[in-house]
Amino acid sequence: MFVQRKARGWFVSTLAIAGVLLGAASARAGVDGDVRGGFNADTEDAFVGGGVLTNLGSTTRWFFNPNAEVAFSDDRDQLQLSGDVHYDFNVSPSMSYWLGAGPTLVHRDANRGSDDTDLGVNLLAGVGARSGNVRPFAQGKVVLKDDSEAAVAVGIRF
Repeated sequence: MFVQRKARGWFVSTLAIAGVLLGAASARAGVDGDVRGGFNADTEDAFVGGGVLTNLGSTTRWFFNPNAEVAFSDDRDQLQLSGDVHYDFNVSPSMSYWLGAGPTLVHRDANRGSDDTDLGVNLLAGVGARSGNVRPFAQGKVVLKDDSEAAVAVGIRF
């Protein structure tokens, strides 16, 4: 019981810290924040998360999107930290389409059994609104690691 409370507290604390950092980063010019929620098809867990989106250099097509996602379930909690980079295709003035990849660290905190940490690579594709202060988006990804998984997310950028 104590271990479960400790694990949940650790995840909630991580999420709170990420929220504070996200808010501070989004206040800078040229940096957007995002919040997201989704579903992992392989583990059948829902997740919530957030990230920061910023241009790479002076380009308007390459973006760095570090992000964190947490999922809670009866048998384990999961934290995923990713350093994604994606390329926006210039297809429509009102919509943004992208493909990307990046390193990811996945930590599973088992409520019963042993904890597990894996390094992997995200492969992702997404679509989102291009204009406005609050821009919705949807993204699919595959995490290539020892036990690969696929997930879909929807969110907003601001």
